Amino acid sequence: MEPEESRHARFQEEGRASGSLRSSPQGTPDDPGPQPDLLRQQSLPETSPLLTMQHHMIFPPEDSVYSYLTFMLPIENRRTGRHVTSLTIFSVVLVLVNFVMQVGLLYVVGDHIMRKHTEWVSSVAHLKHHAWYHVVNMGYNVAPGKCRGKDSPLCHDHGDGISCTPLSVNVLSDWHLLDINGDGLWSREEAENPELHETVQCKFDVDLSALYHDVITTVNESHALAGRRDTNLIKGVALHKAYLNWFMHKPLLCSYGDQDMCGSLFERGFFDEALRQESSSDFNDTKSAVKYCTNLLQYECFNILPNTYRVWRSKSNQQCGAKLFDQIEYHSPVDDKSVMTLLHVDFRKRLEYSTTKTPHFRLFLGILLVTFLSVMALELRSISKSFMWSLMFPSDDTPLSISGRTVDRKAVQITGTSARRSTSLGSSSARSFDQKDVQLSIHAVRKDHLYLVMVMTLLRLMLWFFLMWSGIMFLTGPPRYLNLIFDALSLLFIFEIDELLYKTMLRHEFKEDHMQIADMKVPQWHGGLCSGSMTVVGDIIRFFAVIAFAGVIVYTYCQTELNPLLDSLECLCLGQGESCQQSNMFNKVWWDNYWSTVMPASNTIIDQLRLI
Repeated sequence: MEPEESRHARFQEEGRASGSLRSSPQGTPDDPGPQPDLLRQQSLPETSPLLTMQHHMIFPPEDSVYSYLTFMLPIENRRTGRHVTSLTIFSVVLVLVNFVMQVGLLYVVGDHIMRKHTEWVSSVAHLKHHAWYHVVNMGYNVAPGKCRGKDSPLCHDHGDGISCTPLSVNVLSDWHLLDINGDGLWSREEAENPELHETVQCKFDVDLSALYHDVITTVNESHALAGRRDTNLIKGVALHKAYLNWFMHKPLLCSYGDQDMCGSLFERGFFDEALRQESSSDFNDTKSAVKYCTNLLQYECFNILPNTYRVWRSKSNQQCGAKLFDQIEYHSPVDDKSVMTLLHVDFRKRLEYSTTKTPHFRLFLGILLVTFLSVMALELRSISKSFMWSLMFPSDDTPLSISGRTVDRKAVQITGTSARRSTSLGSSSARSFDQKDVQLSIHAVRKDHLYLVMVMTLLRLMLWFFLMWSGIMFLTGPPRYLNLIFDALSLLFIFEIDELLYKTMLRHEFKEDHMQIADMKVPQWHGGLCSGSMTVVGDIIRFFAVIAFAGVIVYTYCQTELNPLLDSLECLCLGQGESCQQSNMFNKVWWDNYWSTVMPASNTIIDQLRLI
């Protein structure tokens, strides 16, 4: 143990160094002077981290290949007297391998994830507004071409909303487009009009003459019109508007997809008025109406519409994902006691995106982003400290003619004290050995090493921007909980490759040698103008800035991508939604009017036409 006199003298020396004993006389037996506890209390404010932070930045060794390169090169230079050794080469190789691995993984994984997501979104809809964090426009943000083609999205802008119906149905529902001269007939000449044909081909990607032929053939072959066809229809010369009105309910129902949608159509009341009016023998009761709907969507739609409809249905089923079923009870509008159990269908993709409107998902995404951005902020602080070290740390200006390529002894100090330790082995044998307690400290480095660290830090900064962009893109991709967690874990793995290389590639002795180097003290760039308290305030501001930044990303992501995609999926998969043209135009009111007014009026005109 340390003698009392020696300990008292040490306390006095500490007091003089800190200025706390300048006004106190040396203790006497009657007045022992300041006690150790009092001295410790007096020196506490001066040893506070807040005071140290005001004048110096602590630069400690860390578990990273970057830190190993920064600390060990001057140590090796001092030990060996050479600038290049096997250990310094290995440290540089580890840094280069780290860059290659991080960039390679980010590029390969990011390209796969983002390309797959971009292709899927591009096939569903065109998003007019791109998120600012994308930096560049994604594929689904690029304005579509003048004419539609095979790569055009299934949903497109239509007036104030969107339309996801088959394009051939869009053409058939626009009578003013088909009847050029306004005579109430859609003639073969109009269908083959070169200018109109080119316009329809460009705007809808539909062969108008082929569509005309398909409709004429279907209407002529309809058993319900047996003996009720006029001369123009039989000859295929022209189609009266009444025939098209009578026929239009079929392609419109076909735009809702396959037969599994029939239950949802009955639930929405699309057939209520047909059952009340008994518009045909197919609507005598609920059972016959369901059979008619099922047969139409399962088989007939492929015969009455062009082959482009088959392509549309296949692509829409693929983009909407797997079906999820539930059951509903449909009450007949004619007989309240007549209840029929029907299937209600929904789609996995639509349900996934519907969860993005809940506070739970947005809170979950916000927490992931705050966590990721906090890690990125920590890395940015490490990069900024490395920059400040390169700019502010003293350089060893010893002339090369004196030192060669070796750092000066005062710049890198290697000191130690020897202590003898004896160990008993059994009762009859003992041995002793000398243990070297080595202390390593770096006070200045050569300028070429400062330049090397500066270049390494610039590369780290570029990698940081790439990782920041890739991470935000990962976390704003497909909105699935598990996928987002796996993406976050993948980012963490890529981010910590430098630490993994340090822990796995370096031997224990090298890591111990590195970690026992004393912390470097770097003068603050502001020269002590910013107090430690101001630094703490800056940390608090940065913390809330990270939270605000994550909130802005979540809001932008929802507004520019999630909400428009959810609207498109609801319109494409279910034919409904506030912005869906199909839902707004062909709603229950329209269908009630169609079965009660349009269909009877068309039958009346058709009966008159057959007499002409």
